[in-house]
Amino acid sequence: MNQKRWFTPQRMMGLFIIFIMISSVGGVIISYQDTAGTTIKETYNGQTIEITPQGLYKIKIQGQEFLFTTHPSDVEGIQIPPEFQKALESKNVQISYNANLNSSEKAILADRAYYLGQVLENQRYKITRGIHETTKTTGLPDIVCMDAKITNPVLYITMNETIPEQPYCYTITGNNEQQIQKMTERIAYYVLGVVQ
Repeated sequence: MNQKRWFTPQRMMGLFIIFIMISSVGGVIISYQDTAGTTIKETYNGQTIEITPQGLYKIKIQGQEFLFTTHPSDVEGIQIPPEFQKALESKNVQISYNANLNSSEKAILADRAYYLGQVLENQRYKITRGIHETTKTTGLPDIVCMDAKITNPVLYITMNETIPEQPYCYTITGNNEQQIQKMTERIAYYVLGVVQ
């Protein structure tokens, strides 16, 4: 009587490969669960900052959470003129952006204007939204730095453009999206009281 052995070298090799595959998948799942929910906390100017697994900076102020892509220490060197700081005390702000650019640049500026508007409205600012557009295709008011007043300052967002300084206008400008985002977040940090 010739019985076949169940533990042949081929079956042993197959079982070994199955064991390795199951172990590696299990290891990946365990390591992902270990790091996916991890946040790092630190303190900056008395504020607790959580660094999310995605690399964003989350700050909770008055029960509201705000997300930033830039750490506050990376923007504290960007100066906000004292005249503009004083004008912000009015709690009335005009936000405008240069709509005379190509569609991708215009989309970046519109996004940053929207972001700033959200932060300011959250802090009880009265916002007037506008754009600077030579063709006037929208019903939004044309707002430029020349429209700035101490009781109604202007935040003007543009790209690759030099604007003459106006005492109650703060120009957010840069050569790329990252530079504009950094300057936008500088204003947001100031308004929230994180960076003075």
